[in-house]
Amino acid sequence: MKKNTRTRKLISSATRNKKNTRSDKFQQQAVRRHPPPDPAAAINGVDMISQLPDDILTSIISRLSLTEAAATSILSTRWRRLWTHTTRLNFPHFEQQRGSSEKYMKYLHEIKFPNYVKFIDGVLDSYNNDGILKEFSIHMPCLEGANVEKWIEFALARKVEIIDISMVYFINATKIGSYSFPWPSNTSSLQGVKSLKELTLGAVDLDDRDIELLISNFIFLERLSILRSQKLRNVAIVGHLGLKLKHLEVSHSRNVESIEICDATSLVSLRCYRLPFTYILRLDNVPRFTEFDTSDQYRNTLADVLPRIPSSIHDQLLQLKLTTAPEFIRATEADYILPKLINLKRLELRVIMNIDTDTSKLFHLIEACPLLEKLEVKFLWSMFDTEFKRREPLECLDDRNPANNHLKEVTFSGYLGCPSELEFALYVLKRAAALEEFIVEPCDVSRRIRGKGISRVWDHFRPIFDEIEPLFVAQQDLHNLHYVAKSKISA
Repeated sequence: MKKNTRTRKLISSATRNKKNTRSDKFQQQAVRRHPPPDPAAAINGVDMISQLPDDILTSIISRLSLTEAAATSILSTRWRRLWTHTTRLNFPHFEQQRGSSEKYMKYLHEIKFPNYVKFIDGVLDSYNNDGILKEFSIHMPCLEGANVEKWIEFALARKVEIIDISMVYFINATKIGSYSFPWPSNTSSLQGVKSLKELTLGAVDLDDRDIELLISNFIFLERLSILRSQKLRNVAIVGHLGLKLKHLEVSHSRNVESIEICDATSLVSLRCYRLPFTYILRLDNVPRFTEFDTSDQYRNTLADVLPRIPSSIHDQLLQLKLTTAPEFIRATEADYILPKLINLKRLELRVIMNIDTDTSKLFHLIEACPLLEKLEVKFLWSMFDTEFKRREPLECLDDRNPANNHLKEVTFSGYLGCPSELEFALYVLKRAAALEEFIVEPCDVSRRIRGKGISRVWDHFRPIFDEIEPLFVAQQDLHNLHYVAKSKISA
């Protein structure tokens, strides 16, 4: 009996020791996975981030959206006023619902919009930063009750660097509203004329004199974007030799008749998008001008615009962005002469497509760029039919077309797989004698369309690259076709 009792005690003791050993082992593993907090990381239970200097915390908060920055005020008394020192006042866009009823529109006009204006005024009244304001942007409908002049003067007084004031549509409005901003006659008296670097005005109606006033006084302005301005007629930037303007955009302004730029020695890029097909572009003495972004119109295509510019200037172009439809490229017509862009390195095409589009008209544009190194083509579909009729390849795919010994990177996006897309891609592949990288991204407007597109991308191009597999390597990409030349990988 005593022997049995002693045996049970020994077994029980061994079991406890085994359990304690296992428990100690688990505790050691847990410590390794989750080490205890370092006493230096917290003092008296106060998080260390709140001990950082105000300028560092303000820098952190300035990287948040304005709504997120304001939300930090509830963290503690230490944070209550920090957000009012943010260097970026980018107000959230005025939100609306689609399919709005008359009752809802009344709510927008009488309640929501006035509250939005009060919100902006309240933020500006609470703002405590006496330093430089880097960004100031407001996107809102054009309605009475908003003191836009006061808001811009507030920003300029704090030596703002970037201003973006854009008036937006009301969802069920028949036309967009606009806002005429009365710039003061003596703009030089305003603070901030030397600090403002970028200015975007959307649906803010500036006339020709307003543009002259802006350019004359804000001589340190580097980027100016004018969108949807209905009062503009003849934009003239002439004789401002000290002007720092590098980037100019005039877009969606339906009454523009001409744009004349002369002696803008710092100008690098120009965007003239969705302007009347009758507008005239004049450029002279713009030695740094290398980037042009435009859109073809029915009676004012690229071939109409370029010949009006001195050949010495369009010979400067290194980058061209063009929104077009193949029917605009009338290269076979007697009145269409597309000048050679002898130094163009990069071409970005946004091609408006349908299933009957003949992309062979675009071949002449590619041939006009003998030194092209990078080609990006985005197909823009207005209808999405995933079934196409097969037809014979065009004669222009023969070997009589000249090869391009400089084209290294080619990207097609929005690829749906219609015959005209394939013909354009095959034409480019056949001419790109020095190709290093080839990417095709399928059209992704819906899951079904994307599935069809992925299938067609691989059916169309994989057999081609399988034949030249020793020269190219397929990259791991679940949805896009991506091949890179081995010579580029080893370089």
